[in-house]
Amino acid sequence: MTEKTQAQIDAEAKKAEAAQAKADAKAKKDAEAQAKKEAADAKKAEAAAKREAENKAKAEKREAEAQAKAAKREEENKAKAEQRAKEAAEKAEARKAEGAEAKAKREAERAAAKQARIDAVAAKKQKRKDDAAARAEAVAARREATKGEGRRTKATHIVYTGAGLSSPQAVSVRGNVLAWIKANCEVGAEVSIDTVAAGCKSVLYGGNVRSYLSKLEEMGHLDFVTVEPEQEPATDAA
Repeated sequence: MTEKTQAQIDAEAKKAEAAQAKADAKAKKDAEAQAKKEAADAKKAEAAAKREAENKAKAEKREAEAQAKAAKREEENKAKAEQRAKEAAEKAEARKAEGAEAKAKREAERAAAKQARIDAVAAKKQKRKDDAAARAEAVAARREATKGEGRRTKATHIVYTGAGLSSPQAVSVRGNVLAWIKANCEVGAEVSIDTVAAGCKSVLYGGNVRSYLSKLEEMGHLDFVTVEPEQEPATDAA
């Protein structure tokens, strides 16, 4: 084996020193780079923490504001609900009062209508009584004024008055006789009893027309008159 010369040894030593220096420089550079990186990471972490803290604070502020708004809305809604409830209660009370007033009014109107009907019925009854009394007085007066069978027996004619104190049934003989007189005799005109008898023959059923005329005369539907032959009109009403 060949021994190294001093020059080789020195060269190798220098080479080793250079390599070590290079390695040291690299180590230093790597350490500085690592330090810079760690500083940058620390700065980023600090910035991120700051942003996170700021975002958290903002979020908390927004949450607080949202809660405050929600609480305000809830309070407003509660106040509105209470106001609506109050208004509804007032309206219900007003409707109740109106209903009670309307009911009282209806009851008063029904009572008034009932009393009016009672009064009307009483008035009609009283009127019927008064009319009946007046008719009875009129009939009595008429009978008194027309008293005397002889006068009726001597009568030759009737005079239709257009009035009367009775309303004979239309289906009765007297009603049929009166209907014939109304249809065939002028008010105030003298019509012979014989003419009336002939005209009413179909409804007399063999009866004497004078008996029916007497009842009609008593009630004021006609008057009996006696016409002497020379005074008798040339023609009678048919």
